[in-house]
Amino acid sequence: MPKIRVGDVNLNYDVAGKGEPLLMIMGLGASSAQWDPELVAELARTLRVITFDNRGTGQSDKPDAPYSIEMFADDAAGVLDQLDIPRAHIFGVSMGGMIAQEFALRHPKRTATLTLGCTTAGGTHSVPPPPESLKILTAPREGVSPEDVIRRGWPLGHTPKYIAEHRDVLEATIPRLLKYPTPPYAFQRQLEATYTLKTFGRLPQIKAPTLVVTGAEERTDSGEELGDHRGANFRREVAYHPRRRTRVHVRRARGIHESIRAVREIEPDRVLRG
Repeated sequence: MPKIRVGDVNLNYDVAGKGEPLLMIMGLGASSAQWDPELVAELARTLRVITFDNRGTGQSDKPDAPYSIEMFADDAAGVLDQLDIPRAHIFGVSMGGMIAQEFALRHPKRTATLTLGCTTAGGTHSVPPPPESLKILTAPREGVSPEDVIRRGWPLGHTPKYIAEHRDVLEATIPRLLKYPTPPYAFQRQLEATYTLKTFGRLPQIKAPTLVVTGAEERTDSGEELGDHRGANFRREVAYHPRRRTRVHVRRARGIHESIRAVREIEPDRVLRG
């Protein structure tokens, strides 16, 4: 993956496919390696897919300094700047969905469509994750092997049945995810950044066609407050196989491709014109 300079950091990125640009923003503590290769390949059949490592992850710089959701959103915009892309479809999951919301608010003319997966608008209106999920997210990482940190997080993205029946598949992904691991301090910086999220009251300002996608058994962020916000013109759908996988970046690639296509079709005459 090549690197580009965005503000005070070097960010790693990759581009696959041709067509309308789609910027994909990954979630808490994860690099772009977390994207299912099947998903990226499927989307790249008809779209120009841009993935990148958020600051603090992968091969991007990892400054030990405060991060914020606004900072991440401007990083994402900087990636588009360096690639000479004035406007793109934006797709974010988990913390990446938080970043995507802020991106759409800070850079509305650059947001063709917005797809939010397994995420939240934060604040008192959000639907909190269950205590067992919070325990996993905030558990200390010092003294725990990187492999076990990943295994500990499986229940956040998969049902118990899926883990039991596909453990070999999950184990096989670990080397790819650990090629450039996220150090504990950088994970903590990203976690603290999620506390800076403040989009709920501004959601009606998002004018881009928006689709909120969640899992039938979502274990962290259900996005209910996004789909139910009275002032926001968002479409929300539960589009997962309840006994298989729960999260957007690990579900069947074709299903996500259909979700992206669905949001593009909400107002096709203005998707890329703005």
